[in-house]
Amino acid sequence: MTNFLKQLNIALQDPLAQTIQTSIRHYEQEKAKTLTESTQPQAGIYYWLPINQNQWKLYVFWEEFYGTKAIHAIIWHEYLAQELAELYNLKDKTKEIIQYPYGLPRGRIFKTKDGKITLWHGGDQPPDWLEQVMKEFNLTKENLEIIQHQHEQPNPTHQEKLKQLGIPL
Repeated sequence: MTNFLKQLNIALQDPLAQTIQTSIRHYEQEKAKTLTESTQPQAGIYYWLPINQNQWKLYVFWEEFYGTKAIHAIIWHEYLAQELAELYNLKDKTKEIIQYPYGLPRGRIFKTKDGKITLWHGGDQPPDWLEQVMKEFNLTKENLEIIQHQHEQPNPTHQEKLKQLGIPL
């Protein structure tokens, strides 16, 4: 997206650039939703964003749609940091929020050629998380291996920085 804005000769701080970024982000999210009509199990990543102190929203990024961009740091930088900034009226702190992609609950789903599916999580998911993740990725318990993996565990420094910026965790 940054290259696109540079081609248009628009500074990233320009309000027009921010509007374009938001519009593109919303378009891509809507396009991704149309893929949910698929009934095939999907691979990809997910994040849980806090809506308030006790409520979380699941954000899903299927590899089928996002391809090689379905990596936590990239998704955080291009979509979720801005989403959090907008949600908590912290647009002036977006650049700071972008620096902490590993402070929220997240996970990933892998599909193997033999049909096995592995779900990694960090052990910090909200209650009833598994049902929601399985639904959004079209997963069933057959051929599903669920692993609490250190790679998906939150970074305590990132968590603390997000709290300091005003995001309730």
